[in-house]
Amino acid sequence: DSQAALARAWRDAEHILPLDEVVRKEVWEGSIPIRLSLAPQDISTFDPPLPFYVQAPRMSYLPLALGPARAYFQSYAPSLNSAEREMWLDYKGTPLKWHLPTGVLFDLLATPEDLPWALTVHLSGYPEKQLLPYVGEGGVKSHFRQTLKQGACLRHGTSKRVNHLSVSQMEQMWTAIVS
Repeated sequence: DSQAALARAWRDAEHILPLDEVVRKEVWEGSIPIRLSLAPQDISTFDPPLPFYVQAPRMSYLPLALGPARAYFQSYAPSLNSAEREMWLDYKGTPLKWHLPTGVLFDLLATPEDLPWALTVHLSGYPEKQLLPYVGEGGVKSHFRQTLKQGACLRHGTSKRVNHLSVSQMEQMWTAIVS
């Protein structure tokens, strides 16, 4: 039975390759220095803004780290209503998926030599065909919970471990991701 074989493989891997606490701590506490520049087509002032720097946690999501950057760049962009002013990022022309953790995006697209990670901020032209609609922090939180359930299901064959977490336990996990 393939399910039983998969379960045995996971069990065996836990004992063969234990994750050292030092490595866990380094991954969890890791962050990525990011240099944000406003896209030229979004600049409506004579002088372009200086880049904005942020230290983003690897385990978090980019939109959660970019509130101050959004406020900084909005004064350099033309007046648009909030529906037209959806902020999104790209790296070397590739739109960045807001629903993937920052560390995953960096590892997929960049190298340590690319630090600080130079990203372009866009306040217009949201690529709807390439990115999921962004609906704010609540959407990120909902996506995080769904991803957690999927991971538990892959790992344990069921999502019961996540479904049975108390509200305070889920909030504690979310707070760890946000901060």
